[in-house]
Amino acid sequence: MNPLTLKILILGALGLTYAVNLTLGLLNTRQKKTEVDSRFAAFIDAEAYRKLLSYNSAKARFALTEQTVTFVILFFFILCNGPGWLDSRLVGTLGDQKFRGLAFFGILGLGGFLLGIPFELYFDFSLEARFGFNTKTLRTFWADKIKGLILSAVLGGGILYLLLLFVEILGPWFWIGFALLLFLFMVLFSTLYTTLIVPLFNKLTPLEEGDLKASISALGQKTEFPLSGVYLMNASKRSKKSNAFFSGLGKFKKVILFDTLLTAHPTEEITAILAHEIGHYKR
Repeated sequence: MNPLTLKILILGALGLTYAVNLTLGLLNTRQKKTEVDSRFAAFIDAEAYRKLLSYNSAKARFALTEQTVTFVILFFFILCNGPGWLDSRLVGTLGDQKFRGLAFFGILGLGGFLLGIPFELYFDFSLEARFGFNTKTLRTFWADKIKGLILSAVLGGGILYLLLLFVEILGPWFWIGFALLLFLFMVLFSTLYTTLIVPLFNKLTPLEEGDLKASISALGQKTEFPLSGVYLMNASKRSKKSNAFFSGLGKFKKVILFDTLLTAHPTEEITAILAHEIGHYKR
């Protein structure tokens, strides 16, 4: 396949993906109900519902803007042969193909990282703040970005290097070795996520003994969903939103509760939320 045909195929796929995402986003926006359904009127506050609609509309417009800007930049970067130009510059600088590949994707990744910063700043400190969700400071924002960049460089760079090494050693059979390596990495990452990754960004503390912990333990036993621990995460340093998630595999699964969840919901509701999450695993 000649370079021109490949470029046309890539640009066509890129344009089609953008068009599909744009269409789906617009269709989702049009499907919203402006009033609370009469069947739920006794349970949902009308003013809170209108605020929710306004928030979702603002997020949809933001997502559309970000997608459009990203699409335009990426489209013209490929159209103007940006990848080829970058590779030609690296060929004269780095002789080893593996390091050249690392540099190539590293530069592209850094470009995407820098492109995303203005959007993330606006989302956190304008859109989220306008609706009363953001509690993040600029210090926390930049600390998160720097840590995330370093983590992406170490993990992403390491995986990419091994991929290029497998291509060099195994030739057309590289995908078998790399698939096995990727599987092992995903298992290890899932197991150690709360031990190594989460503490880089948040503080985890064991949930104190009490009604909530007893209720969660009982739920785990009832659903035959073994838990090795229940932890509280200081998510309120970034947002007022509530959430909970599981991490780990087998008998080493842990429950992570946002501290905002405890201030916004009683024990019964938190237990119901976790039952919903367990349902995803059981399905």
